[in-house]
Amino acid sequence: VHCNNCRKKIMENISFEKGVKGLEVSLEKQTVVVKYDAAKTSVETLKAAIQKLNVPVKSIEYPQGK
Repeated sequence: VHCNNCRKKIMENISFEKGVKGLEVSLEKQTVVVKYDAAKTSVETLKAAIQKLNVPVKSIEYPQGK
């Protein structure tokens, strides 16, 4: 996430993906944090949705205990 345009694009599109419960996009940290319902979507589906917006996904991290 390099600019406000990228941030806006992610917020407007990924927020409405099936199963997404929360979304935090940080320009400072260049990160996207997605809270989602694993019964309704998957990491792979969300990654593909972000990449479809021409935003590269460099790594995926999971919170402790997951």
